Amino acid sequence: MKLLSIIVFILCFQWSNAQSSKFISQIEIGALRGIQLSKTFPILKSGSVANIKVSKELSPYVQMGAGIGYMQLENENFTPIYAYFKGIKKKTSNSYFFEMAIGRSKAESDIFNSSLNTQYEGGVYFSPGLGYQYSINEKWAISSSVNYVMQKAELSQLNDLQEIYHTEKLNIDLVIFKIGLIIR
Repeated sequence: MKLLSIIVFILCFQWSNAQSSKFISQIEIGALRGIQLSKTFPILKSGSVANIKVSKELSPYVQMGAGIGYMQLENENFTPIYAYFKGIKKKTSNSYFFEMAIGRSKAESDIFNSSLNTQYEGGVYFSPGLGYQYSINEKWAISSSVNYVMQKAELSQLNDLQEIYHTEKLNIDLVIFKIGLIIR
């Protein structure tokens, strides 16, 4: 816990001393396809995703910020809140970029929410990706990217006293194709 607090303090200090005082906003939508790994058997998943990100430049090529997203699968919805990092090859021209999001998600399931004896919870959210941004002008850009998403979740079985007697850890691995609008 101490290490996490120190890392958060250093990141906040770097962010507050960023080169630019302007925020960079990004709105993305996309489609996803993947597999849910569980103890019994793998399950194919598909759905859609939407993200809103706000960041500041730490240098002309590195951005750091935060984001919130919404992932809708067939029977599950995840709402991740995450720290966001982006590395850009060229600042204002068309360029490749690497991005990474790390955070936690709230989860809901259409199947398990209606049952009194199950509990479905989200967990760690991790999403690295590669993309390309097309600059329209100095203020606007369009991006497209391919991301891997690892979403952890837990499905717990409850007894009549609402105590957990069995928990199954789930790992959902997805590939996301996204397009976005960047406002600098």
